[in-house]
Amino acid sequence: MIREGRSTSTEENLVFSRRLLEQQGVDATDPIVVVTSDFHVRRAVQIAGKAGFGKVAGVGAGTPIYLRYNAWLREYFAAISGWVLREY
Repeated sequence: MIREGRSTSTEENLVFSRRLLEQQGVDATDPIVVVTSDFHVRRAVQIAGKAGFGKVAGVGAGTPIYLRYNAWLREYFAAISGWVLREY
């Protein structure tokens, strides 16, 4: 597991992570697992594809119940925005 800590967005995280993985000898065509919030898995996997990763699986960490409504609502609009802007 390699943690990338300088990104400010999912797209940056995956681009920077790709570089870190390549430095460790991991090719972008090798299978990877993206770990993120449960509400964000679908979009994160799509963004990973855009970042050049070939075989991506997503694993979601649970979102606390008191944050769930806002998180899902935010992700809904982010997904629509990403689709409209062709971000993935």
